[in-house]
Amino acid sequence: MTSDVRERAVFPLGGCLLPGDPVGLTLFEDRYLQMITAVLADDGMFVSVLISEGSEDVCSDRRFDQGVLVEVVEAVSAGPRVLVRGIARDAWSVVTWLDDDPYPRALGAVSARDELEGSARFDVASSLSLLAQHVVSLRSLIKERSGLGEMPATPALGRIAAGRWWDERVTSDQLWGALWAVAGAVPSGPLDRHSLLGPGPLPERVRRLRGVIEHVEEVARFRFG
Repeated sequence: MTSDVRERAVFPLGGCLLPGDPVGLTLFEDRYLQMITAVLADDGMFVSVLISEGSEDVCSDRRFDQGVLVEVVEAVSAGPRVLVRGIARDAWSVVTWLDDDPYPRALGAVSARDELEGSARFDVASSLSLLAQHVVSLRSLIKERSGLGEMPATPALGRIAAGRWWDERVTSDQLWGALWAVAGAVPSGPLDRHSLLGPGPLPERVRRLRGVIEHVEEVARFRFG
């Protein structure tokens, strides 16, 4: 974790966002209307975390300590509601939970991104391309056998699977972006997604992602035959 610890407004959700995910929220509770007003008066950023117990419509929920920093792109009033559109930017970790008055808040920071050098970068890039190929096949399997129709388009997934997105100049930032692009394309549940937000170096997160993909494939083959 970086040393840049600061207070952030927190929006607990029943779903788990990953960096790069688009965000769409409808706010109507007084506490979250106050929250978005404060967020827009500051830097337009808040944190979303996954609820571990309870639900979004109660004040006694329990929350995980890892989440994502969300940048508000647009906030539009619609009668008593506010429609918020944003994008999840970075993994974020709670250091200390603060009082929920007037809305959930925590002290925390953006999770550190390790810098890889030399062959380590190539190993991670190659692994991510192979995992992207696996996810393309998995999505095709689920579409074919579930009868659920088209999944949301994921242009970045195909580019990463093709392996032409990296060369000897690939940067750590590009590797992190590819990790979240592949992870976001896996049709997994909130707990699987949340497992990828836990602290750890990039190679460790790639191993976790491989485990998530294998778990989703196992469940899909059991469920759909």
